[in-house]
Amino acid sequence: KMGTENETSTIAMAYRAMYQSHKRESEEKVRSILQTTYKLTAREAEVIYWSAQGKQRSDVGAILDGIEASTVHSLRDRAYIKMSITSALEATAIVMKVELQEYIEFRTQVLSIKEKFNTSLRLAEILYWAMRGKTLQEIATLKNMKADQVLGRIASFYTLKLNVDSL
Repeated sequence: KMGTENETSTIAMAYRAMYQSHKRESEEKVRSILQTTYKLTAREAEVIYWSAQGKQRSDVGAILDGIEASTVHSLRDRAYIKMSITSALEATAIVMKVELQEYIEFRTQVLSIKEKFNTSLRLAEILYWAMRGKTLQEIATLKNMKADQVLGRIASFYTLKLNVDSL
């Protein structure tokens, strides 16, 4: 019913729902960490990442420019050897650990911004992405907002900050 391949994928889906907006931004970073940590090729890291998201081989193949399911299987097996693992469950656990570490780092920085500027959590997240060079549209997508709403929040923050600083 949930469109996942197995119980592990279903658990992973529920786990990831906690930090969906951050997840979109972290996908590339997680794959990069897998490459660096386990000496995976870019394709191997992508296969491990998407498999850990609960995608079936044919779906992973479609995501990766239409490569064959047998190629996905070969890439996955090579990655397993490099990672010294033998199952999808182990791969999913590794990916989830990396994602969680990334999320904790993100949350720590957002909370720091929130405390430093005495803002709402939502505004702190917007400021976090703005300070990292994200466009209004990118931030709006990450936060499920309209670009003009994001601009309004940022403008209100800077207006308030300028007024406080001038006192």
